[in-house]
Amino acid sequence: MKPKLLTSAICIIALFSVDLTYGYHPISPYAYCMGNPIRFVDPDGQDVWEMDYNGRVKWISQSEEHTMYALNKDGNRTGQSITIQDRAIFDGLTATGEASDYAASFTGGNPTELASVFLFGADNSNAEWRFSRYDEGNGDQYAIGTVHNDGLAISPEQMGFARENEIAFIHSHPGNYKSVTGPFSEHSSMGSLPGGRIIQPSDSWNVYNNSDRYPGNRNSFVYFPNSSNIYHVRGVQAPALIRNVSNHNYNGRKLFWGTLNGR
Repeated sequence: MKPKLLTSAICIIALFSVDLTYGYHPISPYAYCMGNPIRFVDPDGQDVWEMDYNGRVKWISQSEEHTMYALNKDGNRTGQSITIQDRAIFDGLTATGEASDYAASFTGGNPTELASVFLFGADNSNAEWRFSRYDEGNGDQYAIGTVHNDGLAISPEQMGFARENEIAFIHSHPGNYKSVTGPFSEHSSMGSLPGGRIIQPSDSWNVYNNSDRYPGNRNSFVYFPNSSNIYHVRGVQAPALIRNVSNHNYNGRKLFWGTLNGR
């Protein structure tokens, strides 16, 4: 190639190359590779991940697709898996988990695929997962995450966001609750008791006590993997059943309605 043509080609490549420092603000664009973009070398563009019973995601091997498999308590595959297009989601969960010794795993990405991975994580682990929408940076930002705990959801701050910029969020409650209302029920797990009484601390208490400071609490939803019920948490009012998403087949579009839908 002649020198002038070579220079022009280099300029064209530079113009249309993707800048990995752009996108998913404020989560680090290199979170998926722990700050080192060449950490994950994937010649075929495809890989395999596994998620254990506590929601910890780990890279396993190369494959023909971006697929994550669920493991049971004994570390064996359950037969459940999810395949997505945006591998950075799996990479992000892997890298942030490893970097924090699995104190917190989180990532940004394509909203629909994030929602799909949220459903997969919630359905196939004994950990609470969070899927959030934020008005921050260049506009709508979405993130998912978990602290690998069956009674605690990851916070916006742990995922790199300001809580006051949260527009809406949904988190999961693992467990086999006996009923919708009453003792050991879905309602009581959200802190809602008969007669407008609420438990402190709880999801209902957060909505009642913190909505002025954190508007996103007004748009707080809870997903129950065992029943596939989704509720809107309303403070002293009983949680309202929004929908049942049984047979969702890890289709993230099932989670997009109202304030969660920024597309």
